[in-house]
Amino acid sequence: MLPIRNIIEVSENGSLVINGKELDPEEMKLLQDNAKNLRDNRAFGLIQDQVLHNALSFGLNASTTLEMLYTSKAAVWWGMEQNKLIKLIAGESESS
Repeated sequence: MLPIRNIIEVSENGSLVINGKELDPEEMKLLQDNAKNLRDNRAFGLIQDQVLHNALSFGLNASTTLEMLYTSKAAVWWGMEQNKLIKLIAGESESS
């Protein structure tokens, strides 16, 4: 099932809102720790790197149509979005 609204949002006061609910400090700490663990997980990092390599290789070497090139670009975007959201939940800025 596809989500019909944002799952992760930032409130006006800078707090994370998950599925329409602002997290209390304990929930926020747990979620931040989970995001940091995911960011630091070696297996996850290797998988992300391999998927990025496969997407770039597909886009550069195997794509023969615009649709195939767009598929490669979407895969790269997916990984970038994952990393952006992991940093957001971990409480890290984009510049760190």
